[in-house]
Amino acid sequence: MATVTSIQGTMRIKELATEMVCALGKARAMASVLTHLGEEHNNLVHALAHEHPEDTRGWLHQVVAEALAAAHDDIASIAIKIGAEKASQLGALES
Repeated sequence: MATVTSIQGTMRIKELATEMVCALGKARAMASVLTHLGEEHNNLVHALAHEHPEDTRGWLHQVVAEALAAAHDDIASIAIKIGAEKASQLGALES
């Protein structure tokens, strides 16, 4: 017997996969900025070494860390949605 998969379900999985790729990209970008903020010799730290308000580096570190945490939350949420969608598809196949 042939297996039937819902086109709508497949499209939803593809949409969620796209969201996952975007969230992963954001997480990688934020992690990269945090890495560069921890180094002493790079363009970002050099740019902050000149005229800027006090504790700009600390503020930027906090903002980027919060964005990284939010990206991780998004990734976890999307993974749960993908799991639920796949479970729904498997349940429909068993019926």
